[in-house]
Amino acid sequence: MRLRRFAFALALAAIPVCYLLSPAVLRKDEHATCSQDVRFSPALGFPWNCDSPIFVALAQRPVALFDRVGPGKTWQSRPLFIAAGALSRAWMLTALDFLRLDIPLHARVEPIEAAGWLGYLLINVLLVAGAIFLFRRALAELSVPAATLAAATTFLVANHVVKTYFWTPHTQMFNIFIPVFTIFLASRTLDGTREHAPAREYATLLLLGVACLLYGSFLTVGGVYAAAIAWRRRRGEPKWPGAFLDFARRAPIVLLPTVGWIAFVRRVTGTFYSHETAKWDEFVWPYKEYARNGLPSLVRRAFTYQQHFVDITLGELAVPLAILILLLVLAIGAKIDVRRFRPISTRLVRACLLALAFNAVFYAGLGFYSGRLSWNLYPEVLVIAVVLAVELSRSGALRRRTLDRAALAIALANFVYWWIRPGPYA
Repeated sequence: MRLRRFAFALALAAIPVCYLLSPAVLRKDEHATCSQDVRFSPALGFPWNCDSPIFVALAQRPVALFDRVGPGKTWQSRPLFIAAGALSRAWMLTALDFLRLDIPLHARVEPIEAAGWLGYLLINVLLVAGAIFLFRRALAELSVPAATLAAATTFLVANHVVKTYFWTPHTQMFNIFIPVFTIFLASRTLDGTREHAPAREYATLLLLGVACLLYGSFLTVGGVYAAAIAWRRRRGEPKWPGAFLDFARRAPIVLLPTVGWIAFVRRVTGTFYSHETAKWDEFVWPYKEYARNGLPSLVRRAFTYQQHFVDITLGELAVPLAILILLLVLAIGAKIDVRRFRPISTRLVRACLLALAFNAVFYAGLGFYSGRLSWNLYPEVLVIAVVLAVELSRSGALRRRTLDRAALAIALANFVYWWIRPGPYA
């Protein structure tokens, strides 16, 4: 068993390494993809994102976050990510000095500091490893066949977000960890057999608020967590308006650390810069559009955003949606009764539906949307598909051997597709 787990971990670790052998980003596409190609050798390389030099520079001098002008203030909204990068860089400096290693890396314009790059790479490794761990923990009680579980887990690594951002300093790798963490946390919260201390729940909400200073999408985790608490507490009772009031009492706690940080920066510098709102009009676009052009223009722009969101999301989620639809057809044909699902299956599906609902509202209303953000909806669909496949297998409607073979074939095809496809593209 230990040898099998080691082989599985080695196979997952090999996927990002294989991306170093993927086709390089073409020179003509570098501006559109905001990246440059960095080479270890003629055969080995990765895309260096245009934001990465700022992250490395801030890891060298985190106090630049408080600069009134210059690139340092760009990431004032994510101070804990910069702090983590600075701490990780310090570890790498010590390790490189002890080992007397020099890793020469150059983008086309400027050299890349090895310690800064490796520091953020360590963060990316931890985020992917954490996502894999939580994914398997969330499904542990489901008794998923080993081959099917292994195949499903590869989707956390074989995707365009990991291929594009794993080797370069950036916050986008949180889009791998956050949705899986949301499912895991919501599923445990919905479990009525566990002890849930109110003080611990409030502390968790506050910690999720602190995590928003790592990456803003932790806000959705707090929303889902607060909703899951309200759902569990109001089980068997009319959920309206009691559940809504429960949610409204807890959810604002997640905002407190961000509000406190903004107030602190304003006190120190006299201003606060949010790259997300300044460049992309995230969440403030309705106000700006209404103020500039009136209500009819706001309605047209909102419709355009929603159409853009749906078009991109359906394209990015095509594979898990196709699998889920196929399994639903099999379930309908086999007359599977969802009321006979095991409690863990029901709980996981509810957790995924809560996460889907919050993420869909959050990203549809963001005002900026791209394919990489669709990953926040991907694991939810994937987990629902796994739950349905396991319940079909348990009922005898789907043979376990057939399930394992199909899962492995789909996972292999998915990996090969992302490996050989030119990039980056997210």
